[in-house]
Amino acid sequence: MGIDWIRMRPRQSDSRPLLVELIKGQADEFRMRLGSVWTAWDFLGGPAAESSTEHVNGEQLLRRIEVNSGPGCCRRLAMFSQIEVIPAEWRLSAHRSHLPDEVPILLDTSVRHIEEVSRGEHRAHLAAWHAYLTIRTLREEWEFARSSALSAQERPHLWARKPGVLAAIEGILALPVPEASPPPHWGTEPKSPPPSLNWTDYADAARNWNEQVRSSRRLRLSPIQSFDEFTNEQLAADNVVHCLDWLEMTCRHGYGLWLDY
Repeated sequence: MGIDWIRMRPRQSDSRPLLVELIKGQADEFRMRLGSVWTAWDFLGGPAAESSTEHVNGEQLLRRIEVNSGPGCCRRLAMFSQIEVIPAEWRLSAHRSHLPDEVPILLDTSVRHIEEVSRGEHRAHLAAWHAYLTIRTLREEWEFARSSALSAQERPHLWARKPGVLAAIEGILALPVPEASPPPHWGTEPKSPPPSLNWTDYADAARNWNEQVRSSRRLRLSPIQSFDEFTNEQLAADNVVHCLDWLEMTCRHGYGLWLDY
């Protein structure tokens, strides 16, 4: 089971205001059930408040639309939500159903923004997002590394008393969990990131540990990308082209999008 967009069309007998209300209700239900889909978006807030229309839900919306079942009718929503150069606020708000006249807006806004990024615009926001993601990942990985080192330090087992292991433990515990980088909010001036850290120190400490322990206890640190590497990789990612092409075809045939999860 995943989170999908499926092409759909509303039944002609239903009014737009009713469909808009049902879509909002389904989106609220989705947020209440699943919370933030990607934990990197936690700074945008927790689950939505309960819908003011108590009994609105996806089942009621589904009875008022015709869901397409033909070839290519469905795509994982992750193909859109993982386009990191699009603001996180936009990607999170896209986790809902969309009426046919809303899909062109979603597509045009996304294409225009990606083109602006490719021309070098929005660098301050993207640099702050890159720093936020990079340090968040290292923080999670280093919290695990420190937990592993502390656990080994407390073990009475012989392997944890070997001089090499003791030195590796000391090396890991000597490095603090990095200070969090403030996440950027679209439309506001990004806050200053924390002082730059030397990733090599963390990589060396992890490598020293890995040389002393068996494979099941080894650590993995994600490689650090430069900002330009991050941006270029995102712009060239296959999911960007596939997503925009699929949305363009959806618009061409007059479909909306049903959120299925």
